[in-house]
Amino acid sequence: MFKTSLVLSCVALTALGWQQTSPRSSLPLKEERMMLEYNVTLGEAVLRVEAESEEDLGRVQVSKANGDCLFVLEAPSGAVRGLSGFKIELQEGSLADILANYPEGLYSIRARTAGGKVALGSALLLLDLPPAPQLVYPFEGAVVPVSGLVVRWLADRQASGYRVEMEQGESDGLVIQLPPGKNSLQIPDGILARGAETKLEIAALSANGNRTVAEVSFTTR
Repeated sequence: MFKTSLVLSCVALTALGWQQTSPRSSLPLKEERMMLEYNVTLGEAVLRVEAESEEDLGRVQVSKANGDCLFVLEAPSGAVRGLSGFKIELQEGSLADILANYPEGLYSIRARTAGGKVALGSALLLLDLPPAPQLVYPFEGAVVPVSGLVVRWLADRQASGYRVEMEQGESDGLVIQLPPGKNSLQIPDGILARGAETKLEIAALSANGNRTVAEVSFTTR
């Protein structure tokens, strides 16, 4: 379970003794990832960093490939336990800003566990994005039936797969990941409520973990 009450900053951590720590005596982090997502409909981009740990973490520092500190986070003061992992969205803004401020390369992750051990990891950031999905149906503002709805888009050979998300109001909605080359999805009957505004997102996925999203809003009859 990721904790969300975090303190982010950029400080010197040499006092924690990380400079003298041998990788052989450290714990490995797990599932380290950096991922860029760009929503072409909204013109917004976000960069995500995440990792997990077998032991609770008290403090984490992520650094760029050139050694510059990207951010530091730590468990809330007085917490009984530390962080079992973290999942941070670094920025939501223009794609140009992210491309200018976050260079490609291997980002290092150094952490101190709640028990005083050191945990090390790294995540590779690549900035190539797959082509944006071209939505065919439903289109923006469409009125669609609640049963028999087939979502369609133009598939691209460069995409390693597609992720379809659909939400109505406060419901959890539908999330399905599809293999490459797939260009349609029939929505199971009973998923959609009548007369409800619905948001549909289709994300083209790339092998490096990045995704490009297109979205529309429509209404059911």
